[in-house]
Amino acid sequence: MTRTFAVIATAATLAAGTLVTPSAAEARCVGCAIGAGIVAGAVIGTAIAASSAPYYGPSVYYAPGPVYAAPCHWQTDRYWDGFGWRLRRVRMCY
Repeated sequence: MTRTFAVIATAATLAAGTLVTPSAAEARCVGCAIGAGIVAGAVIGTAIAASSAPYYGPSVYYAPGPVYAAPCHWQTDRYWDGFGWRLRRVRMCY
């Protein structure tokens, strides 16, 4: 879609440029020179935009490293809370 639009814009700019060029009798027209410069800049800019492709950088995939989890298990622990012995489940990892 972008290239099609660029080609159509280039063709329209070139067509407009051929209609605006002054004849030999109007060679002193300063506004015509400015218009021709704008048309030439548009043509060159369109050609550069149509020929350059966007660059997103290299496609690099970094795999995650291995995960080494410590072996864990749940264990019932007995503790003194000041009034008596209590039981609680704690996770023990080595």
